[in-house]
Amino acid sequence: MTRRFNRFLPPVVATALLRRVVVEPHREAVLCEMAELYRHRVERIGSRAARRWYRRQTAAFVFQLIWHGRAQSRAPVHLHLPITPTAGATIMSEFFNDLKRAYHRLMRAPIFSMVSVLTLAIGIGVFVSVFALVEGVLLEPMPYRAPNQLAWVWRDYTWSNFPRGWLGGSDIVGLREQTNVFEQVVAVRTGTVNLSQGESDTPRRVPSMFASPELFDILGVSPILGRGFAVGEDDPDADAVVVLGYDLWQSTFSADSEILGQTIDLSGTSATVIGVAPENFRFKKHGSLSDPVGAELYSNLRIDLQSTSPGSGAYAGLVRIRPDVQSQELDQALVNAAQTSDVFFDNRGLRLWTIGLQPDLIVSVRPALIALVVSAATLLLVLTANLATLFLSRAAMRARELGICAALGASRARLFSSVLTESLFVGFVGGSLGVGLAFVGSDLMLALAPESLPRLHEVGIDFSVFAVALGITVAITFLTGMVPAIQSIGKPIGSSLQEGGRSSDTVRGARLRSTLVVGQIALSLVLLVVAGLVAQAFTTLIKQDPGFDPGETLTFSVSLTFARYGDAPAVAAQHDRIRSAFSALPGVTAVGAASSLPLTQRTNQNDVKFPTAPGNTGDDNEDNPQADSFRITRGYLAAAGFRVLAGRDFTQNDDERGAAIIDDVLAARFFPNTSPIGHQVLTFGDTLDIVGVVDHARLYNVFEDDRGQVYVPVGYRPATTLSYVLRGPTDPTILSSSARRILSSLDPTAPISQIQSLSDIVDDSLGEQRLSLTLLGTFAVSALALAVLGIYGVVTNNVVRRRREIGLRIALGATGSRVLRLVLGQGLRLTIVGGVLGLVGAVVMSRFLKSMMFGIQVASPIVYGGMAILLICVATAASYFPARRATAIDPIGSLRDS
Repeated sequence: MTRRFNRFLPPVVATALLRRVVVEPHREAVLCEMAELYRHRVERIGSRAARRWYRRQTAAFVFQLIWHGRAQSRAPVHLHLPITPTAGATIMSEFFNDLKRAYHRLMRAPIFSMVSVLTLAIGIGVFVSVFALVEGVLLEPMPYRAPNQLAWVWRDYTWSNFPRGWLGGSDIVGLREQTNVFEQVVAVRTGTVNLSQGESDTPRRVPSMFASPELFDILGVSPILGRGFAVGEDDPDADAVVVLGYDLWQSTFSADSEILGQTIDLSGTSATVIGVAPENFRFKKHGSLSDPVGAELYSNLRIDLQSTSPGSGAYAGLVRIRPDVQSQELDQALVNAAQTSDVFFDNRGLRLWTIGLQPDLIVSVRPALIALVVSAATLLLVLTANLATLFLSRAAMRARELGICAALGASRARLFSSVLTESLFVGFVGGSLGVGLAFVGSDLMLALAPESLPRLHEVGIDFSVFAVALGITVAITFLTGMVPAIQSIGKPIGSSLQEGGRSSDTVRGARLRSTLVVGQIALSLVLLVVAGLVAQAFTTLIKQDPGFDPGETLTFSVSLTFARYGDAPAVAAQHDRIRSAFSALPGVTAVGAASSLPLTQRTNQNDVKFPTAPGNTGDDNEDNPQADSFRITRGYLAAAGFRVLAGRDFTQNDDERGAAIIDDVLAARFFPNTSPIGHQVLTFGDTLDIVGVVDHARLYNVFEDDRGQVYVPVGYRPATTLSYVLRGPTDPTILSSSARRILSSLDPTAPISQIQSLSDIVDDSLGEQRLSLTLLGTFAVSALALAVLGIYGVVTNNVVRRRREIGLRIALGATGSRVLRLVLGQGLRLTIVGGVLGLVGAVVMSRFLKSMMFGIQVASPIVYGGMAILLICVATAASYFPARRATAIDPIGSLRDS
């Protein structure tokens, strides 16, 4: 058997000659490279032909050295070797030579190289894509001057079930008086306006922001054209001025550089353009109860804040806190600023509180994004373990080759470099490809992300993301390369040359690979369970009853102006004419309009009181709660798919005398054992008769109810802007075109905006959950695939390593089924151990997710059991194929080759 292994050793005389003539810095590299090539030729063409090739190469090398002379031997000599030594090479050039040799070795193992590079590239691409999203939304500082000093101030209405509420004018004034704490204070209010450039221009509905003059100064932003607001432009008698958003300037005004000084029409009010905001300026304000709202134009807030009632304001306070202010000073300043409002609200526990500009913007999406980056990091750990397993197998395959190099005199440093440089080369190629894939992955995630996700325009692969990708690649490269490199140089020379089979392996190496596979299985099961729990929660959300039937509907917003119609009754009459015209469209079965649609987070709140309700407690605070209030037209309940539980819809008579419809939440609370029909409700400052009860419709999100709801007729309480709902099996495109034509004939100055169906609104409300489910599912499937490859590789290597043992068992009478069970047993043992660890990790991970995402159930036997069974099934399949090959081993051949 020793003679058989000696045939892989190169000719002694030729090797001694090479050792004699090659200069010391390159002697080990040349001898190892020649030995590796010699071994490959022995396996391919036989030892006799390989020895002839080796002698010819040695002779050619010696001849060229003699011919060029010692002095000229520093220049490259073109031999048939992959690398030709150059005398006097530097350490860096020697390193690059090692990389070149690694490249040639990897080219002779194309399957290993391709799998390793693609595995690393996909893992890096996925993680960097997710990190780019998280970095752009959560970590990147906001593009304003000293953003950490910026904060919103909100009013606390917890006594009325409102933790966040608007400020009154007196609150803004009080904050401005605290000059020792606040450098600047800005009052901000958002809304929408009808924008047109003249009577002949088709109007459009534009999200707008109204602010006091310090807005651009407090943010440290300068318009690219013109100026921001000036002192005094918040006076009630000041002219209206606007700063256009960059996108609006590009799309509506064709990037006209002469736009400054031009007059535009904003809902019947003339305003002068004084500036254009920078391209990357997309300032958003978090609503009191809604998602962050952006603006396409910015106008001056013209109001005397001091004269407004503390209870009638609807402002957000943007403040810049002085850098040296302590938390106690800030708290005291807020108490001082809130004194007027506190007295107005009868000292009911009112207080003002602050939240940083960036934390306020990302508060709702932060948990889901953290869960995504943790899951992506888990997938990266699975990938690292998989790569380490591949490189350990690669090192085992090269054990004999490294043993020959050691026998020829190669140092431990040379052997270490030979193994590590392969990992470095794979890391360089895979990392570069992964960064390229990250650009594609980032675009895909942006396409999947809901529009409500803040700071989407700031997501991209920038220098910090690239640095993270580089650091991760380097870390994975060294982790996956160092272990097999250290293991390879620690093996005795004799054991490397005398181990049997085509692949030399050790029990320690096999155990290490098995340990890595167990880790892959455990982490994969964690991701599978997490994805299953999120899918279960998402399914629950989809099955939630939103309180209405989306059906076949089309919705859009129509906004009229008092400037055109003069007063509220005229506006209400025009909306009634528009509704009647829409109801005449072919195929439309129901038409109605409301001041706010379900799941849009936009409505007002009003006090409600039921004087004769049996559910009253006698406590004014309990019996006078806040309710979400809506103004609706006749036919809206049928068009939007509401279920009338008691009573009736509004009629034309209700527009004049007033009436109200309440939801089942208020009905159950105040009329638990009787019908509310015929009772009265005090709201909107009036006493209205209750004529109907409807299902509670989800307004803020699908997964939870909120406060009660009350509906009043638009004819009784007119609104300029209404959202229309048209129900019918008509093509939405045709229906929207017909609606535009009708509205243009009735009022050419009224724009149609926000065209979508109620089904789209429901889908959009689940956008963040859908993104999380898609990405987590992708991570879980990828991790499972890597774990299956790991199991397959370990079992295959085990079959190769134990080939002689299996052959001996077969020779002694072991049946194929017994051998099959023997091999399958190893794969199942790894799966069971990894599965147990994974279930423990999944429980921990699910508890972490439960605090971040709605609907996650820590104890879900169906998900845990189902994912464990899935893992066992695929692991068994991965073990089955090498097990089948083991049953076909030729016992005589395996014993002869040993």
